This record gives sequence, C-alpha cells and structure tokens, in this order.
Amino acid sequence: MRQEIRIFTTIVVLLLIAASLAPPAAWSQAASQSIEPKRGERQPAGENAASLESRKQQLAAREAALAVREQQLNVLAAEVSSRTRELDDARKKLAVAREDQKKLQNERARKTLKIYRSMRPEEAAKLLDRLDEGTAVGILNALDQKTVMQLIPYLNQPRVLKWTRETLAGT
Repeated sequence: MRQEIRIFTTIVVLLLIAASLAPPAAWSQAASQSIEPKRGERQPAGENAASLESRKQQLAAREAALAVREQQLNVLAAEVSSRTRELDDARKKLAVAREDQKKLQNERARKTLKIYRSMRPEEAAKLLDRLDEGTAVGILNALDQKTVMQLIPYLNQPRVLKWTRETLAGT
C-alpha cells in the first residue's frame, strides 16, 4: 500500500513539474499556424507540396521538442526515485536508532531496579520518596513482590495508598 502511494505521489509530482515547464517555441509556432486548407477550397499542386513539406518540418520540430521534454521527465523521475531511496534509507536508520535507544533505556531501567533490590529497604524507601510520583510508581510496578513488601513499611503512606488504588484499578 505504501509503495503504491509512493508511486502515485511520484507520478503526480512529475506531472506537476512537466506542466510547469514552458512549452517549446516550436509548439507555439505550430499551434499558431494552420496549414490545413479550408473545407471546399482547393490548393494548387505546388502549394500542396510546400504545405506538406512545412507540415513535415513542424512535425519534426514537435518530435524534437517532445524528445527534449521526455528527457527532462526522465531526469526528474530519476531524481525523485533517488530521493525516495534516500528517504527510505534515512527511515531505516532512524528505526535502528530508535531500537538501540529503546534497548539502552531498558538496560538502564534493569540496572536501576537491580540497585533498588540490593539496597536496604529503609534506604531504598527514602530514595523512592524523593522521586516524582510517576517515576516512583513505575519503579514499584517493576520491582518484584517480595522487594515491594519490604519497602512498603518505609515508604510515604499516602503514596503507597495511591499506588495500591492505581494498581487495583489497573491504570
């Protein structure tokens, strides 16, 4: 689905760019000159050959202009394709960086929990009481039941009650 949207967007961009390009002078001249005889009017044989030659020259000029425009569009398409690849590469690098950051954050959280588990309950409770509400609740939720049971008597009791209500409510 994303690939289809990307292709569609590329086509739209190319069409918009092509539409913004000024038409070649040959097109303007060819459009302004009418070489077709009016209905019912006959042209002499010499004029017919000259008219045909003029028409061939106009068609050749149009073909040349179309070839130039096609080359311009091909260059633009290659540029859009290159930029799309660059964006995809950047998106992949960003995803890898986010994943690495997440792993690093999880490792830090694991180490912090290990520190709290290894501390005496009185010391750990004193530190938890100094933390903001969200961080303290997060640590309590991440600690094992045995460690939390050892900490509860030393923690700020309103905080323990709030944590208990939130845990029971499932929020």
